[in-house]
Amino acid sequence: MKNLVLKIISGSFPPVSLHYSYDLRSLVSQLFKRNPRDRPSVNSILEKGFIAKRIEKFLSPQVSSFSFKIKQ
Repeated sequence: MKNLVLKIISGSFPPVSLHYSYDLRSLVSQLFKRNPRDRPSVNSILEKGFIAKRIEKFLSPQVSSFSFKIKQ
């Protein structure tokens, strides 16, 4: 964990593999911003369509419809 923190602080990390979706690579880049104010909030992450769709798979339909609005 210490090494990860040091990489974030220094702003140097290898690019995320193209094996992952553009949305996920973009999110990881945002999470690794040096300035914490430039990083997305938990709520903004959960509002991302690709994240919400993934979470929805693990929730009952009642909880899912109440907790997450899936962006189409």
